[in-house]
Amino acid sequence: VFANIKSLPNGALYAPEVSAIEGADGVYTFTITGNEANLPNSATGYSYNFSVTAGNLKKTASVTVKKPLLDKEGNLVPGEYDENSYSSSDETNNLKWNTLKAGSEEYKMVQYYAGLVAMRNAYPIFSDLTTNIQSSALGSCGYALSYKLGDQQAVVLFNASNSAVNYTLNGNWKLVATVDQAGASAISTHNGGNVSVPAGGIFVYVK
Repeated sequence: VFANIKSLPNGALYAPEVSAIEGADGVYTFTITGNEANLPNSATGYSYNFSVTAGNLKKTASVTVKKPLLDKEGNLVPGEYDENSYSSSDETNNLKWNTLKAGSEEYKMVQYYAGLVAMRNAYPIFSDLTTNIQSSALGSCGYALSYKLGDQQAVVLFNASNSAVNYTLNGNWKLVATVDQAGASAISTHNGGNVSVPAGGIFVYVK
């Protein structure tokens, strides 16, 4: 249980509304205590106390998140990592275009967002304010969004569970976006029947 807690993204530790984590053998609930208002003023970092309940088992633990080093302008000292940069400067949060290297994670992110923009521009159904959108559940932890604009149709499938989920998609469709690829052109085609959406997967289909 505590291994799962410590593996949470540090940013999640700042959110009191986070009340559960899903581990390999079940879902565990926990509470966070601490004075949120004073935490950013700590000289060393942010400390959190956890109370974890798993069935009849209850334990406690604490996690301390190191406070990143900043210079007098509030920017990160080179080599430091700001895991919760929502209030940091533009210098911390901006994309360093002059050092962007092909194949890097930053480069892949730029390419992915460029693909999403191209997809949105190619299919007005994603931007037209008159598009009709219907939402339904996808498995136990996910959703399916059905878009309709005149003769155009689109479906967005998101599976947040730990296992694959099937969705019935009749007719002929083009897959234009997944979790790591997007664009105006078809990645693949689907000619009716079930679509298997993998754990943590996102599929965007148009027709």
